Amino acid sequence: MRLFLIGWFGAGNMGDEAILVSMIVSIRQTLPGVQFDVLSFGDAVNSSLPLAQSAGVNIVRMGSRSRVWCSDFQGFWRALRLADLVVIGGGGLFQDLYNPYPVPFFTATVLLAKLLGKRVMFYALGIGPLHRRWARWLTGLAAKVADLITTRDAESAALLEKLGLQQQMYVTADPVLLLPPVSSELAAQILAKEGGQDRSPRIGVSVHSLLTWGMEQKRALAGALDCMVNAMNVQIVFIPFGCYHDQWIHPGVSRTIDRMASEDIAALMTRESIVLAGHYTPQEMLAIIGQMDLVLSMRFHGLVMAVNMGVPPIALTHRCEIKLRNFMKRLEQEDNVLEVNTVSQDDLFLSLIHI
Repeated sequence: MRLFLIGWFGAGNMGDEAILVSMIVSIRQTLPGVQFDVLSFGDAVNSSLPLAQSAGVNIVRMGSRSRVWCSDFQGFWRALRLADLVVIGGGGLFQDLYNPYPVPFFTATVLLAKLLGKRVMFYALGIGPLHRRWARWLTGLAAKVADLITTRDAESAALLEKLGLQQQMYVTADPVLLLPPVSSELAAQILAKEGGQDRSPRIGVSVHSLLTWGMEQKRALAGALDCMVNAMNVQIVFIPFGCYHDQWIHPGVSRTIDRMASEDIAALMTRESIVLAGHYTPQEMLAIIGQMDLVLSMRFHGLVMAVNMGVPPIALTHRCEIKLRNFMKRLEQEDNVLEVNTVSQDDLFLSLIHI
């Protein structure tokens, strides 16, 4: 059997790479002889898949935005023709909050697969937010022609129903919840190499600047982390999830997007912290998070990995985002969701110290 996995893979987002590894691991447990074609928007797939998992995986390159004409169109067409099933997902592919590119691309891919007579599955997708009318129409169109739909939360399924979908859907969970980590010994070695001290507790912090948040709130976060160091002698470990360069907003900047955001917050702190600088596989990152005693994350999969490893999570989210709220609601942890747009140092400190 041959599957064509289509998602936001290879671009350097740790969450998407973790989804891919989780999909391959879990599908092979059910279909041991399955072969995969994987659509990749960059080189990160090669470093995310260990050698044992890369066997039987063919990478199909797709250029993003200005590099779209560098795509392997012949390989893409071949993968579609050979596929027994086209799998769209997982992750938040049908949304127009961060950029308008994904919705038309993934809708076009679904329609092309159906024109070739292929069966299409939506795999643990997050749907929304969808602010633009055309984005809602395209998402509804793609969903209506899909043969099987699973969403990672009930809110995504409800949104598809609002878009006119009448077929049966299945609410499942994000596949990264099933990802196995590397050993804790290896994670401890990684942290030691990064400059981490062998002491407890540790707070893992994952921040991003995909959406704007003010300097006042950034200072509030830095101040709350300083207070935690002063009050409990904790170690602050910044954990970048967006390991890619933003050449649109920050052209020519060598630092990856989340490392830049992390270092900006660390520079506002008066106490010492560390920012992870290495490039790690999803399973290594999962084990690193397992070394934390608390995770404060603006990244969705920072929360998911924390839950996977049994580490208490706190979500720091923008008012216009929904995926972090939906996840924490499912955990019945709505009280541990803070808005980055309005949060104060006292709010953050109280949440950190009381969890």
